[in-house]
Amino acid sequence: MGSRKKHWITIATVVVVASLALALPAAADLDLIGGDSAQVAYTAGDGVNVREAPDAGAAIVTSLPESFAVTIEDGPLAVDDGSFWYAVTAEMDDGSVSGWVSADYLSGTSAVVEPPFFDESAASGVPAYLNSEGSWLNLRSGPSVATDVMTAIPDGAPVTVLEPVQLDGEGVAWSLVSYDGVVGFSAAAYLGGFPTGSASMDDGLLMVSGTGGDGLSLRESPDAAAGRLTILSEGTQAWLLDGPVSDADGAAWYQIEADGLVGWSMGGYLSAAGSGASTTGAAIADAALGYLGVPYVWAGTTPDGFDCSGFTWFIVSNVADSNFPRPNEKQVVYGSEVAASDLAPGDLIFFQNTYQWGLSHVGIYLGDGQFVSASGEHDAVGISSLSDPYWSTRYVTARRIV
Repeated sequence: MGSRKKHWITIATVVVVASLALALPAAADLDLIGGDSAQVAYTAGDGVNVREAPDAGAAIVTSLPESFAVTIEDGPLAVDDGSFWYAVTAEMDDGSVSGWVSADYLSGTSAVVEPPFFDESAASGVPAYLNSEGSWLNLRSGPSVATDVMTAIPDGAPVTVLEPVQLDGEGVAWSLVSYDGVVGFSAAAYLGGFPTGSASMDDGLLMVSGTGGDGLSLRESPDAAAGRLTILSEGTQAWLLDGPVSDADGAAWYQIEADGLVGWSMGGYLSAAGSGASTTGAAIADAALGYLGVPYVWAGTTPDGFDCSGFTWFIVSNVADSNFPRPNEKQVVYGSEVAASDLAPGDLIFFQNTYQWGLSHVGIYLGDGQFVSASGEHDAVGISSLSDPYWSTRYVTARRIV
């Protein structure tokens, strides 16, 4: 399946078939005036596009990294889709560049978001975890927002700090870390020591769910044939210790502590306490991020190249369900429907009227209004935002695989 192309023409009026209430970045600043200084902000390290006109579909003049300083020339200007834009000037190495930037990604104050805490004891070779208040943090090839993104780390994920903090030219502190076998640089301000008794999301507190009252086996190892320690009843709370680990069939397992025992259980029957977010969904999202940058190839279903439904088929089949169908029209009715307001990492989200009329694109939700897909927008597997008017007006539905 295809998706948004870099150059496209609207040939019909889009009918919105589902209401999608999406929050704008936390502190979009609409009080800036001409002559004010501002900074690129709230982009999770991805930066922002400067466009020729105040329109998400307008040609891109250049892209500016997180925290880059600009001068406000005009705005805020309200456009038909309800978004606001500023005309800005940016001083680049090769001269001044002018254009329009969405107000959602500019701040009149410091663009460095202070985390709830920073554990200065995090040092070489010690464990840490990402504490970014629900956002995903880019793992980069060097200590700068101008370097390549290698993968993205979900909030709460465990990492290992390999080298002490170093500062970039803007005074931002970076640490060399290892995450899921990938070594790169992440902003040090979002790394902290492990909380007692847990290692990951939602402070590590999980709950047995979706068993239909049958309960969940706690086993000696991540294998359905391993010895059973006990059966955990529906609703039992557990602490997440390790995982996900895939068994021979591709099912995700997690090491947990529950009822005084430590063992392994299938992730499809564990959810974050107080939410419907399955650990299998988190495993799907994590696996998808491992293929960022793989080229977009029509009908592709392998790491040599993917199209949109080939990508979701590959990820879900290998992580959660070997019976998951390949065609987009079958994926959209698989699993259970999820309301836009209840989206959780790993949910599949579907779009219409992209490269063709009707159902035409699918991606994997990451959280915080972002999703990953194989798309013509990136010519590769890449991360997009549901707050982008292009995607929000084409949203159709979402499905949960567990």
